[in-house]
Amino acid sequence: MTIGIYKITNIKNNKIYIGSSKNTEIRFKEHLYLLENNSHHSTKLQNSYNKTKNKLVFKFEIIEETTEDILKEGNNIT
Repeated sequence: MTIGIYKITNIKNNKIYIGSSKNTEIRFKEHLYLLENNSHHSTKLQNSYNKTKNKLVFKFEIIEETTEDILKEGNNIT
């Protein structure tokens, strides 16, 4: 289980989605499930996926590993 900040890159157009999670491995699977079922909360990411319907076009990477406390602090920034 990796806690951290991650990015999803469309390798065809180099557009990115940034997120954070207490369990990035499970979160990546959730993103793919939502994209494949046309129900992702990010309409831009969903539209990008719908154009290709190919999960191999998307690269999942962990940008930075961190702790749960640091993630919580970041969520409280206004």
